[in-house]
Amino acid sequence: MPDLREMLAQKKAYTELLWVEARRLAEVLKAHGAEEVCVFGSLAKGGACLDSDLDLMAVVKTELPPVGRGVPFLQAIAREKPRVPIDLLVFAPEEIRPPQSRTLERLLEEGIRL
Repeated sequence: MPDLREMLAQKKAYTELLWVEARRLAEVLKAHGAEEVCVFGSLAKGGACLDSDLDLMAVVKTELPPVGRGVPFLQAIAREKPRVPIDLLVFAPEEIRPPQSRTLERLLEEGIRL
C-alpha cells in the first residue's frame, strides 16, 4: 500500500496531467469551431483526485439542438486519444449570455477559461 507522500505525489502528477490534457484538448475544440473552452468541476476548484475526470465546456455558434450537439467535438477529442476521462458540455453563446439556469451560472462562475 502506498504511503501518504507517494499518494500525494501521484495526485500532483495526475492533476498536472489533467491540466496538460485540458490545454491540449481546448486547442482541438477551438480548431473545430469552439469560441471559448473552460475547465470546470474538481480541477477548476482545486480538488481533483486520482479518479477525477476532465470537465470541459465549449461555447460554439450552432443551430443544432442541445442533444447531440457535442458529438462532432467528442469525435475530434477521441481522435486525439485523451489520456484521461472526459466530460464535455457544449453550449451556444445565447445559452450562456445570460445563463439559462442556476447550474449553468455556477459553471460559468467556477470555470477557468483556456
